[in-house]
Amino acid sequence: MSDTRVLEAETSTITDLALRQARKDLLRDLAHTVDRPTAVFLSRYFLTLIPLMFVGVMLAWWTHPVALVLFAIIAGFTQNALGILMHEGSHHFFHRNRKTNDLLANVLVCLPILNTVQGYREQHFEHHRHSGEEIDPYHELYGQYATRPDVIKGLIADVFGVSAIRSFLRRYLGGAQSSKDLPRWMFFALLAEQAVIAALLWRLTGSPLAWVFLWVLPLMTIPFVINRVRTIAEHYPGFEALPANRTTLVGIIEYCCVAPYGYSHHFEHHFAPNVPYYRLGWAHSYLKDRGIQLRSHEYNTAGYFSTFTHVMTELGGVSAPRR
Repeated sequence: MSDTRVLEAETSTITDLALRQARKDLLRDLAHTVDRPTAVFLSRYFLTLIPLMFVGVMLAWWTHPVALVLFAIIAGFTQNALGILMHEGSHHFFHRNRKTNDLLANVLVCLPILNTVQGYREQHFEHHRHSGEEIDPYHELYGQYATRPDVIKGLIADVFGVSAIRSFLRRYLGGAQSSKDLPRWMFFALLAEQAVIAALLWRLTGSPLAWVFLWVLPLMTIPFVINRVRTIAEHYPGFEALPANRTTLVGIIEYCCVAPYGYSHHFEHHFAPNVPYYRLGWAHSYLKDRGIQLRSHEYNTAGYFSTFTHVMTELGGVSAPRR
């Protein structure tokens, strides 16, 4: 082994040891903090709905094709933000009582986007246990690209709703234990919430098909495209096949449209999943203040879109699958 590789291996070992100690200290300090998780969640939740409510008021006064398209786009980004909140609810960050947490998550966040926190949690916790491995349920989103066309095929599946259908069938009709354990009222609550959304959109537009085109269609496309781009930036292993959980430095646009509410601090989340989403920025500063320098598979300063473009460029030079 060359001197350079020996030095890199030694540096990596030192960093890993420092991170393990930092995690112990961080969780110890976190235990002494006083939080109001439900108040934080509700503030984020209503903040998420403001753009959609604004464009909804506009649609009530101006039912024009431009307004309809704008509503559908804003709905898609709102659904993406609700998906981020669903992730936080799956980690029990909405309420200290777990049953209350799941009730808030389902009624306010998950059922409107045709999901349940139980169904999401089962798959997501497998991701935490097996991140970077082929058995990770999210591996197909970041670990199976050999060439640029592989990514393009995935994006086409996202745009045409194929990924959404696959995800739903896998999560709820594929025999997952969580889907079998759902209470009976959940199905009726799902129907009731979707009926309310459909009625509101019918009222706004005068069309009974508004629910399909302004809610379901955006839900089946926009969040899935965003999720693929985001997951590639956070977990793409590169040609060195090094398992990655990256924090991504974002600006205001990517914060609002791609990874709101601290989600971009993805390394810190995998590093210490007990840290609430609203304290991940603090966790990042905590590590930085201790002089810990995160490596390329742990930290990314380029942002989501620039990183995705870089990955596409990298894959563009490949003509044969990697071994």
